[in-house]
Amino acid sequence: MDKFSTDNVTENVKESGTWIRFAAMVFYGFAFYIVSSLTFFIAVVQFLIKLLTGSVNAQLQSVGLSLALYAKESIVFLTFHSEELPFPFGLAWPKGEKAKPARKSTRKTAKSPAKSSARKAAA
Repeated sequence: MDKFSTDNVTENVKESGTWIRFAAMVFYGFAFYIVSSLTFFIAVVQFLIKLLTGSVNAQLQSVGLSLALYAKESIVFLTFHSEELPFPFGLAWPKGEKAKPARKSTRKTAKSPAKSSARKAAA
């Protein structure tokens, strides 16, 4: 059977489930746009907090993870990899893990050759 026959296309166009999914896709596309904008805002705030205090905010880490998980669920639905609707019409809002304390950078700074030579000479 030809997938693109006139009868088949007419039948598909009249199917209400297709149009309901289209409406859901418009909604989740808009929600994804808002979530990505909010995620960028949180990233900027986290950067400023890190810049000023030397550590990140654990609550914002958790919110950021929650937003990332929601974005993933939305993308999976939008790309037809799942028929399960994300929050608010389907799944519960994804919970971010309890944030782990941020680690301080453990990178060692490069030693100056002059200082290393002076230390060896003094020893």
